[in-house]
Order: sequence, then C-alpha cells, then structure tokens
Amino acid sequence: MEIEINGKLKKVKQPYLVRMKDNEPFVLAGIFSVWVDKKTGEELPTYSVLTTEPNNVVGRVHNRMPVILDKKYFKLWLDREYKDTKELKRLIQEPYPAAKMKAEKVDAEYLYDRKHQDKRCLK
Repeated sequence: MEIEINGKLKKVKQPYLVRMKDNEPFVLAGIFSVWVDKKTGEELPTYSVLTTEPNNVVGRVHNRMPVILDKKYFKLWLDREYKDTKELKRLIQEPYPAAKMKAEKVDAEYLYDRKHQDKRCLK
C-alpha cells in the first residue's frame, strides 16, 4: 500500500494491532545475557525475544511470531534452576493459541505520520 508521509508517497505494509481477545497484557519469552567488552571492561546486557511459527491469527500478517507464555509458565521460564530442557523447548515451539488472540488493522496513514504521536495511535 502507498500512503502519503510528510508530503511524499511511501510504500508501507498494512500495520496490525495484535493482542489478546480479553485485552489483557501478555508476556514474551526471551533470553538474557551479559557480556564484557574486552577493550573497555564495560558490562553489556543483551536481550533477545524468541520467535516461533505463527498461529492462525498472526500467520495472516507475518511468517513468525514472538513466543507468548501462558501465565502458568511465567515462574518456570524465569527459574534459573529449572533444567528440564525438553519442557522448555516445548514452550517455545508451540505458538500461543489463536483462539485467545485477535489482530486488527491499524490506520496506516495516521500511524506512520510523525505528527500523530498521541493516544489516538492506540485507537
């Protein structure tokens, strides 16, 4: 799709708002590490969000999706002592149930225009 941004036509993808049907927040599975820059000695925290195959909701928009954790797995995911890698792999390989999610088109012209940086973007 092409939209006008700051007086110029730009090709953009249709943006979507993906969320839970009940509008509750959700948690993404990620990994964290700290490495030390050998030259400066500075500690640098690094983070990555894990992705998986998309469910039917996200699959209409993209070919992968973040790993979303069900509330019952929050403590397990964060437990550094938990060693069942088979169970952890299962958590990151299964997409979150599509029946609990929704995706809605977002007004691209409004979203991509920098002069619109207010709460209306969320609508």
